[in-house]
Amino acid sequence: MRKFLFRMILCGNFLYAQDFSDTVLTMIRLDHTVEIAVKPDYVVIAIGIEGSKPDVESAREENNKVIKNAEKVFQEFKIDPKDIKTDVIHVLPGERQYQSGYSYESTPNFQASRAISVTLRDISKYESFIAACLKTNSLIIYSLDFRSSLASEIEENSKVTAYKSVKEKAQKWASQIGKSVKNMSELRCDGFVWSSFVYTPGGMRYISDLGGQRYTTIPTPQPGLMTLSGNVSATFIFK
Repeated sequence: MRKFLFRMILCGNFLYAQDFSDTVLTMIRLDHTVEIAVKPDYVVIAIGIEGSKPDVESAREENNKVIKNAEKVFQEFKIDPKDIKTDVIHVLPGERQYQSGYSYESTPNFQASRAISVTLRDISKYESFIAACLKTNSLIIYSLDFRSSLASEIEENSKVTAYKSVKEKAQKWASQIGKSVKNMSELRCDGFVWSSFVYTPGGMRYISDLGGQRYTTIPTPQPGLMTLSGNVSATFIFK
């Protein structure tokens, strides 16, 4: 049986044991806030390769050498080639300044960079994989995106459960005033977003797809829980 930490919070008015028979209530809108925490079972790691040389060819050659080092790490951890996505080499021209006596001079400098996305299916190897990448002294960890293979299923189930909850709540309200639920006029599912966290000795850091944080030191951040948050609201018509 699939297990995950599941917590839902129902937001709405409380029912009181009093007479609502004279109340003219024709509709009600109820909200259900969803918060679910799930352990990730795989992680997508964005790896960067950066370097600079005085000419274009040297910059490209250096970048290719680093790629070979990365491939050795991927082979060591038996990463499926389908789970490796490599960007093209980007070469940017520039200048490198240095001090010569009392003045500054510059020489041509070309920066070569490339990004690699690796999907690590066995999350138990996460720590050792990150450590192996960093020990090459040439690979940069751009970002960590923890994911769950059950994410879509969990999200759909949470929406269904939330809808059933607000419908039951509406039926209770209707019964208190001698009415029944005729139909649902509106259903909204807002803000269903997954977030992932990692734990470090210094506390907890949020890993954002857009954050671009770099983790280039050891010890490696520890994978934490993924959280799904969202809200389901429904409007019911009474008869």
